[in-house]
Amino acid sequence: MRVRSALACSLVLAALFALPGTSLGQVRPGVVPPPQNNPPPKKTAQPPAANSVLLQRQRTRDWTLTTFVKLQSFTVTTPDNAPPVVGTFNLARAAVLFPVNKSTGASLTVIDGVRGVLSFSGKQVDTTPEYNEGYPSGTRLGRWEVLNLDSRDLELKVEIPVQCWSVRFNEERANKLQWPQSGWPEEAASTLRPQMFVEFDDPAVRDLLKEWTGGKDPKSVLPVPLAKFLAGRVMEHVQLSGNGLTFTRSGEIAGLALQGAAAVAKSRKGSEHDLTCLLAAIYRAAGLPARTVIGYDIVDQEGKGDKFLSRNKGAAKIRSWIEFALVDDQSGELIWVPVDMVRQRNESSRAPNLNQPWPFFGNNDDLDLVIPFAFQFTPPTNVEYYGSPAFYGWSTDPAVIVATQTLRFLHFATPVKGGPTPAPPKKNR
Repeated sequence: MRVRSALACSLVLAALFALPGTSLGQVRPGVVPPPQNNPPPKKTAQPPAANSVLLQRQRTRDWTLTTFVKLQSFTVTTPDNAPPVVGTFNLARAAVLFPVNKSTGASLTVIDGVRGVLSFSGKQVDTTPEYNEGYPSGTRLGRWEVLNLDSRDLELKVEIPVQCWSVRFNEERANKLQWPQSGWPEEAASTLRPQMFVEFDDPAVRDLLKEWTGGKDPKSVLPVPLAKFLAGRVMEHVQLSGNGLTFTRSGEIAGLALQGAAAVAKSRKGSEHDLTCLLAAIYRAAGLPARTVIGYDIVDQEGKGDKFLSRNKGAAKIRSWIEFALVDDQSGELIWVPVDMVRQRNESSRAPNLNQPWPFFGNNDDLDLVIPFAFQFTPPTNVEYYGSPAFYGWSTDPAVIVATQTLRFLHFATPVKGGPTPAPPKKNR
């Protein structure tokens, strides 16, 4: 089926998918082993252009994000007010993994500028990571290792310089793109593999998609109109609640409290990260490659639209959104289109008219002020974490059953030639 205009797209969607009440007018599951001697992908895409015809760069800024991951051995409280028993990591080997991705639809990592330090008891032990690629969604993992660890704590500090930009989406042209006849490029196709918290094969997710499409084949509609329709349905389906983070007793970030897409599909309640997981799952269930993106917002959250976000030690600064894949029929370029239905929901709890541009579907004036750092909430390989997913993972010999973890983030404007980067303005929300 060929659809030639945004209006025609909306009419087709209305005819195929409209149901009563539809507001059209307005070692874990998902773990994949580390790649070893992977054969080259069968199909590759051209590298992202400096300025795509479909997704155009606007305002650009340079940032450096520093992430601290600290692990501490477990402390046991003894009875009768005796001093607590503090454990010790006594390991022959420990390897810590953290994402160091190359790019998103609105950012580019300065790979040569990445710095990482692994230390224990304040002693630096490794500054040169190994990098592994071949994971789903284009994930690239840095790996730092220490031998003969005998300490109460271990810390990984990673500095990642990133160029970020706001984007404008050429939706009129994108609306005409067909489903790829020869299949998706490998980076996009890899998103259709299992991922923790994005259970797109779960019956609850499949049933929701079937309800919204009236049982019709989602691919009977072109990718962009389909993506917009489903984004609006997910936005209206989920009632936002909480910030989706967990904390230590001292108020430090310990990780994320995620329900998973299947649970949110049923409960219709969750944090912004739960909404992100559900939208990714719905896209994938429909056959549209999509990846979750997690970033650090460098501007303090303000305004009534962010009232559900925590003020607890910078908790509100962690954001997540979706990027879905398109292939430019003229250049063969793989394009990742950002979709932030949390920010769209701040505009209205109802999906806008499909015939008009949406501020956070493809278009996004905020992304020059957000530093992306992960495509998954936990590395997609065989690693351990404690209590809540926290973007990192580690493997040890022997295994560590219990420990505590904390996260901390810092950012600064990366100096560039010709003068310093100007301070960011306040966001108008």
